[in-house]
Amino acid sequence: MVRSGDVTIVAELPSDWAADLGLRLHPELAATEARLLAERTVELGHGIRLAHLRVPGLEEPRLGAWRTGGTDWLHLVALLPVGDAARHLGWLAHLAAGLHREDLCTAVRNAETPESLALALQRLLAAEPISGSRPAAVAAPSPSTPGMRLVVAILKDAGAVDHLLNRFIEREVRGATILDGRGMAEHLAAHLSLFAGFKTAFTGVGHSQVVLTVITADRTEEVLGLVREAGDLHRPGTGIAFALDLAGVVGFAKLEASGD
Repeated sequence: MVRSGDVTIVAELPSDWAADLGLRLHPELAATEARLLAERTVELGHGIRLAHLRVPGLEEPRLGAWRTGGTDWLHLVALLPVGDAARHLGWLAHLAAGLHREDLCTAVRNAETPESLALALQRLLAAEPISGSRPAAVAAPSPSTPGMRLVVAILKDAGAVDHLLNRFIEREVRGATILDGRGMAEHLAAHLSLFAGFKTAFTGVGHSQVVLTVITADRTEEVLGLVREAGDLHRPGTGIAFALDLAGVVGFAKLEASGD
């Protein structure tokens, strides 16, 4: 959300620009939170800086801006509700991607009034991402193999994975495969300098382990129940599990017979 009163065009940037704008966006912001904005500032390149903070009690994202001349010309403050960290990272990624689109960024740079600058930022946030080439035709999905499903469990706690595998053995669920995984924020911070400064703000989406197992369809609820219990999935941020119909399976009968 961007309002014309939240964007300003000035000749010289105030030294406390992030805290000043944060308080303008959310007057209830505590002084300690406002000062924290200066520490949560990242360089997006092309003369653009972004300060961001998750704020308790905020109902929707708020974005404000200072625009000046010179090399560093756009200074943004984003306040985000406390909640799903991955969703917040996606919102910031969308903002950053829009600012790196020449047409959208030019409109922001050329805005002559706070009202036109706010409108340019609104259009940037509303813009659809530029996608890659799409196939000329989409093939119809293959019919699924009756009675076979893949259960995928993504768990944050390694101890929960050990507990789950023990439960699998007890209930004769065989052939699970465990993969190491990384959350979206951790991957972006490691590989794209654009997001390096976001990592500390999204500690909830880090390393995880992925457990894969093929089962017969009649055991779906049973196995998902085991995952829910072992991973304590009723608590937020612990993981996710789901089952997928399989288009084809080879080797399952051998797997069941061998018990490996």
